[in-house]
Amino acid sequence: MRPSFQTKFILQPSFQTKFILQPSFQTPAKATIWNIYDTLAQIAYQQGNAQEAKKNRRLSLEAKANFAGTRYELKQKYSKLILAVARGENMKITGNKYWKNLNTAIQQILAGERDVEKLCEPLTFYDAPIITAIIEGIEQPDSLKWFEE
Repeated sequence: MRPSFQTKFILQPSFQTKFILQPSFQTPAKATIWNIYDTLAQIAYQQGNAQEAKKNRRLSLEAKANFAGTRYELKQKYSKLILAVARGENMKITGNKYWKNLNTAIQQILAGERDVEKLCEPLTFYDAPIITAIIEGIEQPDSLKWFEE
């Protein structure tokens, strides 16, 4: 399970009165359209319907990408990353096992890959818009101005 952007943290006392931060995964589910499509994709996959799973996964990625708040979210959280990779700087995200596929996509972009569908195939609906913004910035450098502001 991937933690949401609004992951809550629980302070738990440990021996010798130290505190350990642990992410809380008990946050309530959000009924966003991209979450619904993602759930439908998982169900279709478990039922062995790969075509339906792929369709719902694509719809999940598109719904998140087309959400008005996504671009703002990208600017707030990932503008430095988007700008750096779009300009060809070698970047690697560390500290989170969930970013392995995102790192792979970034390395593929730096190696010259520009096929957004291929790059976003293994990504979650959280990560795919980052890659889309990077590719858009490479192909249309003026689109990066918004992330510079």
